[in-house]
Amino acid sequence: YRKAIEYHEQALRIFREIGDKGGEGKEHVNLGNAYYELEEYRKAIEYYDQALVILMPMFGDKHPTVIGVKSNRRLAIEQMEAS
Repeated sequence: YRKAIEYHEQALRIFREIGDKGGEGKEHVNLGNAYYELEEYRKAIEYYDQALVILMPMFGDKHPTVIGVKSNRRLAIEQMEAS
C-alpha cells in the first residue's frame, strides 16, 4: 500500500495542476482507502473528508460515489474508536 500511496499522491498533484476536480476527488478517495488498509484510520478520515469537500458539490449527497465515501469514512471512525 505504501507504493500505491506514492502513485496516488503523484496523480493527485497532476490532477491539481490541470484543474481536474473529479480526478482530485477520486485520488483523495484512493488515498483514504490505502490508509484505511494500513489501519491509519485518522489519515484515512482526513482524505475522505477532503474527497467529500470536492465530490459533494459536484454530485450531491445522494450520488453513489458520495454515499460510498461517507460509508468508508464511517467505517474508519468505527475502527479508530475500537482500537
